[in-house]
Amino acid sequence: MTLPRFIVENIDRILSEWVEFAQTLVSGRELDLEALRDHARLMLLAVAKEMETDQSAVQQEAKSRGEAPVDLSAEETAAESHGDQRYGVGFTLEELVSEYRALRATVIRLWASQAPLDERTLCELTRFNEGIDQLLAESVVHFSRQLDRARELFMGVLGHDLRTDLHVIIASSERLGRIPSIEHVEKYVPHIQKSANNILGMVEDLLDVTRTRLGGQLPIETQRMDAAGACEEVLRPFRELHPTCDLRLHVQGDVVGEWDRKRIHQLLANLVRNAIQHGDAGREITVSAHGSDETVVFRVHNYGRQIPRSSMVRIFDPMQQGEDRTDASSLGLGLYIASTIAQGHRGTISVSSSEGHGTTFTVTLPRRVETRLGPW
Repeated sequence: MTLPRFIVENIDRILSEWVEFAQTLVSGRELDLEALRDHARLMLLAVAKEMETDQSAVQQEAKSRGEAPVDLSAEETAAESHGDQRYGVGFTLEELVSEYRALRATVIRLWASQAPLDERTLCELTRFNEGIDQLLAESVVHFSRQLDRARELFMGVLGHDLRTDLHVIIASSERLGRIPSIEHVEKYVPHIQKSANNILGMVEDLLDVTRTRLGGQLPIETQRMDAAGACEEVLRPFRELHPTCDLRLHVQGDVVGEWDRKRIHQLLANLVRNAIQHGDAGREITVSAHGSDETVVFRVHNYGRQIPRSSMVRIFDPMQQGEDRTDASSLGLGLYIASTIAQGHRGTISVSSSEGHGTTFTVTLPRRVETRLGPW
């Protein structure tokens, strides 16, 4: 049996062994096994199909270096998607490479046990290794691009956002030192407090993103809590900071559940902050909580510009948010963190937006979630 045919006929066995290995790389984290199998299946079938086509010596050399020509008009390949997905769940580059090493070894080991060692099998092994090298190159390139984008985001934070608020604190402090009258102190103290709180919020956001994007997890510690009270607690400081905003709260049904109080506050605060930032200042912002038998649904609605379709696709991606921000006190990480908190509670988050009806973020949480670490 040829190696391409062996791959096609034994693909489920190959995938089972590979998935078992991949799970050993991520102790304490959960893998999307369906996506993992889909990626690997598509990649192996693509290699098998390519092995059955003729290639020149030049093509062979290029592929062995991971430099096979790419159809720029084609959609993202399975290997490229795999690289993106692996970055998203916190894999290291070494772990990504290990996966491909295991995939290569699994196929060769299973096939070698029944294939005769002759010129044909050696040729097929060479073609197979070239194909795996090309897949690995595609995954590594996309994985590295994600790392580069994260690095750019963090450099932007250090170079702009934190520096801006530090300048405010320094300037306000210097002026306080030159003012003998106590009555003028009240003018600068709020600026210092606001900028210090902005910096604290940015640092906390960065820590959360670092935990989830670089292999860690958001700690989830559940306790019984009333969502109505939580919503009111979240809205109270926003009403003080934005007295002209019409912030409304609607609660319907039983909204008591077992969640992480701190994280739920963080999730709702991020959504309200986003609504204030992007909503129409002249119209109301509504926070609602609705309880059903098994779930509690939170909604944050604001009027304003419709979110473009191109932005809707990756609106919960921190890199996407970081590319187009208008609020210098925010890193644009709020929606991503809200998403990870919802996932950590085994819930979902979605968004709808239209010109006439405004924008609504909807979070659906089960009433009870096991105490565990993080969404992954």
